Order: sequence, then structure tokens, then C-alpha cells
Amino acid sequence: NLFIICIFFVAIDYSLYLKFRKAYSNGTYKTLIKMSPFSSYVENYIKPFGVCSIQAFKHITGYEFRIYNLNDKYTKPPILIFGCSFAYGHLLEDNQAINFKLSNLTQRNVFNFALCTCGIQHMLYIINQNFFGILDKHNKVSSLPPEYAIFVYIPSHLHRLQANIFPDIQSNGINLQYSINNNKLMLKDYPLNIFYKTFLLKSFYYMLDKKNESNLLKYKYNSFMLENEIFLESKRLLEEKFPGIKFIILNYQTENDETGFECDFMQDILEKEGFIFINSSDLIKRKFKFNSNDTVKDGLHPSSLSWDILLPPLVKKLNL
Repeated sequence: NLFIICIFFVAIDYSLYLKFRKAYSNGTYKTLIKMSPFSSYVENYIKPFGVCSIQAFKHITGYEFRIYNLNDKYTKPPILIFGCSFAYGHLLEDNQAINFKLSNLTQRNVFNFALCTCGIQHMLYIINQNFFGILDKHNKVSSLPPEYAIFVYIPSHLHRLQANIFPDIQSNGINLQYSINNNKLMLKDYPLNIFYKTFLLKSFYYMLDKKNESNLLKYKYNSFMLENEIFLESKRLLEEKFPGIKFIILNYQTENDETGFECDFMQDILEKEGFIFINSSDLIKRKFKFNSNDTVKDGLHPSSLSWDILLPPLVKKLNL
């Protein structure tokens, strides 16, 4: 009976994979389609969990971050960077990423703790885990406490707060998430990790995500509440360790990048709570464009040129 159940489960799971494979045959994952169906199906279970999943984040070591090429001659306090692939510098060389360019402009060491596909909640998880130990290990060149923390924000971060599956059903593992219970942030945990690689379970959570998004008003409110609480807790933990640190939310604005999940009062609330909220369009007098010189070859993520445009006015505004 157990053998029959296993065969039945694999048959359903494999059929769901074939449906996914067909849907993405002309999309982002063309390289996946080049493999035989069964080979790529098996590879799904062999490859590591997605970087933004809670299963992967339980094993963060610090080597994943861009926190090298430090200069022991800099005498100004360091800067911390948080965010997703925009801040990490997807498809950029080390000397093209925000941390390298900002370090050169300010003569400060810049520690980039951003990771691809991650969001606001991943910043809090990092800070709550081994963040201070990693920072102490790499900050021996100056031993000065950080003066600024900069979170590079994009609208997609609100979606990531509640999404179980991100960025899509190809992802392995469940997206790291928090919930608010009795006015406290609680990390959601998911045991039996291997089952979250199955297309059966991923399809279920993907449909659940779409259902939650359909109630837009409730979804927007829950996203704002989570965002606000996570930002506040991250700020509290940093201020506890580094009194006087300034927390900057840099809103990287692009044309036609509206998710519909943002509340109109978001910026006002965050500023009242002590955050310095900066819109990129206020600095450069326009929004960045997809599929232009503002982006790398994928047409989405910031190019080296975009940081050359944005960072000088940012440095001037904050007197970095």
C-alpha cells in the first residue's frame, strides 16, 4: 500500500511539473527546458533550496554577502546596506555594485548584506541571527560602529512579505516569513523540508498566495503592518547595538513598477517613526527605466551607470 501511495504521489507531482515546464517553455527558464523532462524533474530535488527560503536561511554563513575589499585607511564610520538583488548588484561585478561605489565616494567601508530575491523580512532574520558576529569579524579594519543603515526598497518587497512561493513555482522551499501574533513578530517555521521541493505542495501554496492577493484591501493592510513592524524591530536592534545609527529607506523608483500593494500613507508613517525615507526620483528628477542604460542585460536590475547617477546626490543629501 505504501509503495502504491508513493507511485501515485510521484505521478501527480510529475504531472504538475510537466504543466509548469510547458508554461515556462518560452520564458525565463529556457535552459531548464533543454534538459529532458525527467532529468530536470530530478534536478529539482537535488539542487539547493532557494536563497530566500527559510530552509536556506537557516544555514547563512556570511560568505554569501558582499562584505570584502575593505580599506583599513578609512577613518569614517561604516555604512550597512540591506535589500534584495537590486542592492546586491545582480549581474554586476564587485567594482560595479553599490557598496564599492558608495565606499569610494564616501571614504567609508560599506558592508553589503543584501541577497537576491530577498526582502525586508530577511534583513530582520539576518540581524536576529549571526549578523553582529559576521560584522565584528569583518569590521576589524576600523572597529568603528556603523553610522548609517541603508535599505534599498522596491515595491516588490511588499509582495514578498506574504508570499509563500517566490519568485515563482520553480523556487525550492518556502519563502521566509513573519506573522504578527499578540502584537509580536513571530517567525513562521516549516518542518519536513524536503516536502517543500515537491510541485504538489508548491502548487498548493502558489494557489494560496493568489487567493490571498485577491482581497487587495486586506492584503495591502497586512503588508503594511508587517513591513512597518519588521522595519521598526530591525531599527530597534541596530540602535540597541549602535546608538545613534541612522536608518535610511532608499526607494529605488522605476517607471511602470507599480504592484498595487503599497499604502499611500506608508512614507509618512515611516518618517514619523524615525526613518529617513528618500525617493530616488527626488534625487535625480526622474524615475529609472527598465530595458535601458539604467539596467543590466536582463532589463530589470540596476546597472553600474544607475548607481553612478543616484549615489552622488544621495551622498550630498545625507552629507556622507
